[in-house]
Amino acid sequence: MRIILKALGIAAATIAALLAVGALLLWLLFDPNDYRDELEAMVEDATAREFSIDGDLSLTIFPWLGIETGRLRLGHPAGFGDDDFASVDSAVARVRLLPLFRGRTEIGTVALQGLELNLARDADGRGNWSGLLGPAPAEGIGATAGGGAPAGDAGSADGSTDAPDGISDATPGDIGAPAGAAGEPRTREFGIAGIEIRDGVVFWKENIDEVRFVISDISVETGPIVPGMPVDIDLGLRWVGVNPAFTARVEGRAALAAEPGTESFRADGVRLEFRVEDGRSVERVAGNLQTAATLDGAARSLRLDELRLESDLTGFSRGVDTFNVSAIAPSAGVDLAAWTADVPEAVATIDGIAVSLRATAQQLTGEALLAGTVAIADASVEEALTLLGLEYGAPMGEFDLRSGFQAEPLAGRATLTGLSLALLDMNVSGSIDLDETVVSGNLEAPAFVPGAFFNVLPSGWLGGANTAAIEQLALGADFAASRIDSGFSLREFAVDLPGAAVSGNIDRTADGTGFNGRMAAAGVDPEVLAAVFPDLLPEALTPEQLGPLGMDTAFDYDAAGSLLRLEDMAASVLGLRTGGDFTIVDPAGSPGVTGTLRVANFSPRALLERLGRDVPPTADPGVLAEADLSADVALGSNGAEFSALRMRLDDTNVTGRFAVAGLDDRRYEFELDMDRIDLDRYLPPSSEAPAAPGEEDEAFDAGALGDLNVSGQLRAAEMRVSGLSLTGVATRIDLAGGVGRVEPLQTRLYGGEFRGGTEFDVRAGDPLVSLRGAMDDIDVEGLLTARAGEPARIGGTGAFDVELAGIGDNFQEVLANATGSIGFTLRDGALLGLNLDHLMCSLYNDLAGYGRPAPAVVEATPYSLLRGTAQVRDGIAQSADLFGSVTTVEVEGGGRVDLVTYGLDLDLDAEMTAPIPIQGCDTLDRLVGESIPLTVGGTIGEPQVRPDFAELLQQALR
Repeated sequence: MRIILKALGIAAATIAALLAVGALLLWLLFDPNDYRDELEAMVEDATAREFSIDGDLSLTIFPWLGIETGRLRLGHPAGFGDDDFASVDSAVARVRLLPLFRGRTEIGTVALQGLELNLARDADGRGNWSGLLGPAPAEGIGATAGGGAPAGDAGSADGSTDAPDGISDATPGDIGAPAGAAGEPRTREFGIAGIEIRDGVVFWKENIDEVRFVISDISVETGPIVPGMPVDIDLGLRWVGVNPAFTARVEGRAALAAEPGTESFRADGVRLEFRVEDGRSVERVAGNLQTAATLDGAARSLRLDELRLESDLTGFSRGVDTFNVSAIAPSAGVDLAAWTADVPEAVATIDGIAVSLRATAQQLTGEALLAGTVAIADASVEEALTLLGLEYGAPMGEFDLRSGFQAEPLAGRATLTGLSLALLDMNVSGSIDLDETVVSGNLEAPAFVPGAFFNVLPSGWLGGANTAAIEQLALGADFAASRIDSGFSLREFAVDLPGAAVSGNIDRTADGTGFNGRMAAAGVDPEVLAAVFPDLLPEALTPEQLGPLGMDTAFDYDAAGSLLRLEDMAASVLGLRTGGDFTIVDPAGSPGVTGTLRVANFSPRALLERLGRDVPPTADPGVLAEADLSADVALGSNGAEFSALRMRLDDTNVTGRFAVAGLDDRRYEFELDMDRIDLDRYLPPSSEAPAAPGEEDEAFDAGALGDLNVSGQLRAAEMRVSGLSLTGVATRIDLAGGVGRVEPLQTRLYGGEFRGGTEFDVRAGDPLVSLRGAMDDIDVEGLLTARAGEPARIGGTGAFDVELAGIGDNFQEVLANATGSIGFTLRDGALLGLNLDHLMCSLYNDLAGYGRPAPAVVEATPYSLLRGTAQVRDGIAQSADLFGSVTTVEVEGGGRVDLVTYGLDLDLDAEMTAPIPIQGCDTLDRLVGESIPLTVGGTIGEPQVRPDFAELLQQALR
């Protein structure tokens, strides 16, 4: 506005100069148009820029000496383009002729039509008005056209100003110049009927051609301008901003008076009415400002006294459509050189909230920036939240606030810094940022008693927690809350209470129905957890067993769908490090959980001990030392399922599925595949491992077996049990109501294959165990060596059929009273440690008086076939159809085998089928085709064979 007034002063001075020149020409009977070129040259010399007068200059003579012009144009300085800096469509100025002869200057209304100013700054901040408003040249019209104080000067008492009455020194001969100016004054009195400007427009441009704002529809009308008397001014304009986009309409009035002997002006009774619309033509601000102003041209400053602002703001809050802002300030100052302002003290009321503030303003010619301090005492939290466009149902009482602030009113942005806020028994510090869509910031509350804080939280957030157990709390977070919907977010929030620390990020969805983010809890004391959530822990689980807790997880909660998702979760509980991704349905009611679970390496033995469970004794005390697992889980009120299971137990890898159906009456279901497992390591310990024949095993727990309900399939690539190595094990296990079945059981062992099953029944007390099975192509030596734990005395390939049943609470007891049948066939093997041919020859030669045969080359008796069947009763297998074919003998007969001690008691008949190929054994050649009685004693591992030649020798003697 200062620049506009300056330009108007220049225009008025120019017109006054033209008027004076016209009067002189008239006196000399000259046509003023003859001097138009000279006038243009004089202005150009004074301003160093192009000036032109379009059209003819016309004069009036009596009673007014007047001049009317066509279009006047003043160009830009170099570097600002070729268009006009200023132009006027037409100008009219008149002076009464007769008073001039009496030393009085009476000028009529000076009228400017179509004033246009193009104000611009280049990239270096240099304005196109520079120089034009600098110190005035020493003489002539150039002093007026190019004169004026530097930017921000309001005028001076000696007339070298750009105020409207400054034209008094702009005419040749210094008409109306005050004493002390160059030349003597020709008039003693001076007066202007008024100045009238219509259809004015000002363009403000940055970087020469970037339009920042436009002031249009400028109308200025003054009352009479008489030296020493105030001048009434009426003003109207339309101000349009480009970035940010806005339109302001301003109407004002004031009484302007020059301060005698100074370069200052005072405006009393200033009243501005204003209305501001945003870029969508929606009215945002309407109000008025009343003040008294003092313009100091020398200091280039403006002082405002007794400011009173009253305004209504619309659309700045979602909660309140329109709210009122009023303010009173004793004084304010404006630096016209820097275009800054300062309000040392002010009291404002923002929709009923009283605010004390101190403020400064910068960039008043563009996007104004306000800064200062603000204080609020005993204000309603609910009213403040509503004003900010936030809604909260619970009453929150009152608050006190002190803060520094920055605000950009046109952009709708504000910032509170160094914030000190007291509410809900908290002392909060931090900062808050506000724009048209979001309230954001950072807040911290050191340790406080959280009772009032918990009282205002939504009940669903607390989840039935016993908040009385939390005696102290500390909070901190970055936050952002939408002003147009229910969106809300916390960033880097931290909650500290004795024995626990929680941190993370939380976002509330725009519709207010969900939350998502990330949360971490570290070092949670289980005692604190039990106190705050007394119903969370099962009765059988103590805080000591639970141990320190920790959790870190991303989450997404959909309240409308009652759905909670936990992703990339890591947790520590029961001494375990777990992780996974989970979806929880109805988390606040009857939750159902699905997802993936991972448990890092842990000790099952340590876990059992932690839970107070008895660790079963094992043959190998080093087992149950390490485990880890992962699985897809599905948990609900009716059970739990672990699918896609991958588990490592010590050196065994397990995959498959495991489920618990019915949490009250539990039924266990599984389908498991193992790579290898040594069950002997997990079985109860014994003095020998594996157990020797006749040694008692640990008793079955019939009660535990009777309570189990298990069904599933088990497969193992490799398994070791009872000293036996099995491969390709596959079976189904069903146990319910005290009856268990393991069938069909298939496995490969020692070159052969076993097919069968076992069953036990504990309903009557002592278990009834039955075994059915068939083995084919078995490496007999390997099987017996593994079972006995020492080298076997028989080799070959065998086939067995077994069907046994017995009662007992351990395996040996079951065998001791077993009944059933056994069948076997052994082929192409040898009785190791025994050369039956050499034994028979030695015994015969001794009895017959022959010499001893040559030593045996091999201590073995090859056979091509051994077979037989047996009926078992009370652990004794009785057979009557034993048959064997060795190198020189075929054996038939029967006898008994003790299944517990493996003892042998066999009576056999051996028929020699060929001579014995041992030197010195030709003595038996005559017995080929004869039957030789054999008795077999000892054990299966160490058989003792005794041929009976007595009858044969007696026959020979006879």
